[in-house]
Amino acid sequence: MQHKWDSLSQEQQAEVGRQLTVYKNGVHEIIPEAELRQKLVKSIATGVPLKIKLGLDPTAPDVHLGHTVVLNKLRRFQENGHIIQLIIGDFTGKIGDPTGKSVARKQLTDEEVKRNAQTYFEQFSKVLDKEKVELHYNSKWLSSLNLEDVIHLSSKITVARLIERNDFSNRLSIGKPVSLHEFFYPLMQGYDSVALESDVELGGTDQQFNVLIMKYFNLITDLSLDEKSKIEKELFEGTLHPKDAKIRLGKTIVSMYHGEEAAGQAENNFKEIFQKGALPDDIPEIKWTGESRVSIIDLLVELNMQASKSEARRMIQNGGIRINSEKVLDMHLEVEIEEGMIVQVGKRKYKKLRIM
Repeated sequence: MQHKWDSLSQEQQAEVGRQLTVYKNGVHEIIPEAELRQKLVKSIATGVPLKIKLGLDPTAPDVHLGHTVVLNKLRRFQENGHIIQLIIGDFTGKIGDPTGKSVARKQLTDEEVKRNAQTYFEQFSKVLDKEKVELHYNSKWLSSLNLEDVIHLSSKITVARLIERNDFSNRLSIGKPVSLHEFFYPLMQGYDSVALESDVELGGTDQQFNVLIMKYFNLITDLSLDEKSKIEKELFEGTLHPKDAKIRLGKTIVSMYHGEEAAGQAENNFKEIFQKGALPDDIPEIKWTGESRVSIIDLLVELNMQASKSEARRMIQNGGIRINSEKVLDMHLEVEIEEGMIVQVGKRKYKKLRIM
């Protein structure tokens, strides 16, 4: 039954408008917006909540700030009484999401997927009320598809349509390979929505953190509109330095998830370490069982502070290596290992050596 706008009371019409305004705030695009509006009309008229889906592949063990953009939007739907469907892509995670990649993403093993997925739900609870979230694993329905089902599903879309995706077309344009199995990823993503009868699906677009600070104030933080407008105005006028805006952004985010006290500590820690050059108090310690004298290149690699010797050489050339706060300029340096020696890479990586 089609529910029409004029069948709603004035209060219900106002509620549709209010919710739509909330969902549009900070959103790049709604496809199609008219359909979302109609679904809200039906939901409010019948009292039946919408099913809002977010799919996440456990390609890494931790949730990052990019996730909080869509998680915060899910919270808005949750606050209005709608059903949140979180899908852990334990099946699609083994395929590898090609989104935004210039090369195919590494396919994960069952063990890697399960290990990463274990941490997700608890981290989601920083944003969402986990007691009111449906948690699903897409292997439940995708692993039961047979070849006939897969062929039938793939007949619903053309290769030309798939190649329109930037991730595929960009790779093809520069001669990078696209494997056939990657084409099935977006098909399975769509099938997740079918299996759960979802009404709305949320997704994110990749954004660079340093391009528009204001996007992250708008998308991630819970600051009021007046506070956000003031920050934007001050940035535009030049009365607020971007560096100070980043510090405030970081403090606001920490405060949201860990409290005011932790935010204050994080701000002080940032100023002491990154602005004054002080050493952090919580430097991770590592037991050194190697030779008492080792080349700086080998030391960095053995400590897993650089992935390769070539990367270690480049970091030394760029002035990014310090031993006990002294900059290393000689890539042929032989280091005498001492108890409590602190090795620093860049501004964020530290290790303290304990001699065995």
